[in-house]
Order: sequence, then structure tokens, then C-alpha cells
Amino acid sequence: MFKCNKVLYDANLVEVLKKRNLILQSTKKVITDKSNLTLYTGADPTAKSLHLGNLVPLLLSLHLNLNNNNLILLSGGATGVLGDPTFKVSEREKKDLNQLEQNRQAIANQQERFFQNAIKYYNELKAENSVYGIKTAKDIGNRKYVNNLDWFGNVNLLQFLHEYGSNFKIKELLSKDSVKQRLNHNTSNGGMDGSLSIKEFFYQVLQGYDFYHLYKTEHCLGQIGGNDQWGNMTSGLEFMRRQADVKNDDYKFILSTPLLIDSAGKKFGKSEGNALFLNPKMTSIFEIYQYFINVMDEDIERFLKIFTLLSNENIAQIMDTINQDRSKKIGHKILAENVVHLIHGKEYLPLCEELSHLLFKQKVLLQYLIDHKEEADIFDKFKAIYNFKKLSKNDNSDMHDIIKMLEPSMAERSIHTCLTGGFKYFSKDGDFKSFKYVKEESSLTEILDKCQKINDKFVIFKLGKHSIKIIEII
Repeated sequence: MFKCNKVLYDANLVEVLKKRNLILQSTKKVITDKSNLTLYTGADPTAKSLHLGNLVPLLLSLHLNLNNNNLILLSGGATGVLGDPTFKVSEREKKDLNQLEQNRQAIANQQERFFQNAIKYYNELKAENSVYGIKTAKDIGNRKYVNNLDWFGNVNLLQFLHEYGSNFKIKELLSKDSVKQRLNHNTSNGGMDGSLSIKEFFYQVLQGYDFYHLYKTEHCLGQIGGNDQWGNMTSGLEFMRRQADVKNDDYKFILSTPLLIDSAGKKFGKSEGNALFLNPKMTSIFEIYQYFINVMDEDIERFLKIFTLLSNENIAQIMDTINQDRSKKIGHKILAENVVHLIHGKEYLPLCEELSHLLFKQKVLLQYLIDHKEEADIFDKFKAIYNFKKLSKNDNSDMHDIIKMLEPSMAERSIHTCLTGGFKYFSKDGDFKSFKYVKEESSLTEILDKCQKINDKFVIFKLGKHSIKIIEII
């Protein structure tokens, strides 16, 4: 439907990727497919999965890797022990070392799966629609996976400080915005606690040394990170500039990606309570699909540039079609399909589309229930893309707590609005009905009496315009 024969050859990827909202700041002006550079990007094991916000540096890395530049994917077994204090108002909770290692292994495996699937996604796009045209194996750079605990695990502290400590300057480390914000943090009573432990303060030293180590051992010249990491990344450049065993040239560089924020100013991330994880057991494939189907119109073009490998010309054609008739949500559908294809694979798209029609088109749902009424496994085929929430039929929890469990990121105000107007249940009459909520009186058992129990074990709740949940009652 949307075709473009223009592809990019020998283009300056820095300018290309700035226009795609994938580079915010760069100390290097030109990178091409002839550059054959080695860059690294890292992720700390603060959770057992990366989330959508972490995906942006990986996507920038992917674009460069598709154009014959090499990648080092670092999982922070050492830095994760300290915990990055960047723009956090308080110190991260100390994590169990065994759990950190489990998280690190999961993230390293996830990084590899992402690149394998993303390159497959690119090759499955029509060449005339893709941003760089046909790419063969010889066009794609190498990838290597490392753990910074391998070089920090047996470091002698006194020896490390003796060897490198003089080249990390306190004045420069204190000048970083993330450090200054933490030191000037206002407490709830109006005072300033200036709380930053030496453990956290040392984080940027370790990250700076990571770059130095990879430069010395892998001839790694570039680092990629989110823009909140800019201070940590510049610490590495400043440190290496002073190292006698490092050639002091202008070839080493850093690239930052914008933090992922929607048009409403809402940031993606674990601490924001709205993280969309890449692990399908934590965030289902269908949730990813539904999120992008329902993004604001103002975000479509920007997200198509960030989260797909469609060409700029192709995206412009899509936007022209959207502007002719916004009611069809063509752009939303293309975006959702491409993101699922990129992260998980195109084989899940038919199921995502079918379940979306099923839940949000009542006539389709009713017909599906009629056609499959004799099947005990009526919804089983959707388990590949949908994580069924299970609730006990004897659960007497207040509906406020049930909704909080079903939608963990929903704010208290939204839960109240949902309960007093937006919450509906799929009734025995075959339609969605509002439930009259009475605080401390309305329980799950009360509402289950009113629901249609599909195959005597499934009920359906509508929590708002864009949120419908199939619940398995056990």
C-alpha cells in the first residue's frame, strides 16, 4: 500500500537518526556504513526484564549495526550492585546479589533475542518500504555480549584508586546535573537532605572505567545511552582524556537518545508505574499491541520513526493517508503491528488483531461465543499473546483492590472514576452493564453473581474505553 523506492546509501547516520528522534545529543558529527566503528550500550539488572524505555538505545544501536558498525552489549553485573542514582530522589533499595545475577542473565539473553528478532523483522519488511533498503549479512556489523563484573569482580580497591583515582576529579563529578539535583533535593518538610551515598557517587566512576576498559580491550570508540546518562557518559570521556595510556584524540564519542515521553508528558519506566516490559510474561504481547493501537494521534509520526524501520518517505505517505481520514486509525494499526513484529515476531499479529476485534466489537464477541460454546478451551489459543489474570471465586476483596490488581499503573483518581462510571461487566444478557459501586460493600463475589460465566470459568470486565480484561475464575 505504501511504497517508496528511495533508500539510503553512504548517508550520515547521525543526521538521519536525529530526524528520527533517536539521537538527542552527539559528540560525533558523522557516522556512515563505511565507518565500521565499535560502540557499546549497557543495561543494569535492576529488574528481570528491559522495558519500552530501554528499547530506544537498543533501537539506535540497531540502526548503526545494520549499517556495518559493531556493537558491544553490556549487562551491568558490577554497576547493578551499586545502583545508578541518576535523577533518583532516594537511594535504590539494596538487592540480593543472587537475584541481581539472575536478572543480569535474563537481560543479556533478552538483548540477544531482541537483535535476532529485530534483524529478522527488518528482512521481512518490503525493501522499498524499509529505511535502508536490502541488507545482507555482510552489511551488518558484529555483536558481542559482556558483563562488567568480569573486570570489576576481583579489583583491589586500593590498587584501583592508586592507578585511576587521580584522573576522576571531584569537581567534575559534582558538576553533573544528576548529582546536583540529588544533593539539592528538598525533603517533604522543606529542608534539604543532600542525601547521596559514596556507593551511589562511585557509580559514574565505574561507568567511566567501563568505557576505558572496552576502549583498551575492544577498541570501542563510542557509547550509547539515554539522555539521563549524559553526565555519566561525559565522566568516561573526561577520565580517558587524562589517562596516559589512552591516545588523546577526538575519535572517542558519546550518543544520547531522548527519554521516551508521550504527548501528555508521561515518561515510560519502572519508577513511573507504567512500564511496558519486553518479557511477554510480565507484559503480554497483546498489551503492547493495545498500547500502540491507543496512543494519541500526536504521537503517531514520532513513534513510527522511533519504533519502526520504515523509511521516512514511507512514514510521510502513511501520515498523508491518516490526515485524509483519522477515523480509520490506519497509522495506529501500522504502528502496533510493526512494534509487535519488531519485539516479538509477526506470527503473533493475527492473534492480536483477532483478540482486539473480539474484546472491542461486541457483535464479534457474541458471535464468537455462539460459534465456540461447546469448546472448553474457548480462549486457549490466545494464551500465546495474553496473560490471563486469575481470581478465586471465593475472593471477597473490595472491587477497588481488584481493579488495582488488574491495572497496577492506574492512579487512585482513575480507579475511583472507573468504579463510579467506567467499570462494566459482561452480563448474562450478553452486553456490558455498569456496576453500582458501594465502598466496603461491593466485592468480587457480589459482581460474579451478575456476570456471564463463559465455560463456567471466564468473566469479562471493562475498566474503561481502552481496557477490557478476560478473567479466569478458579
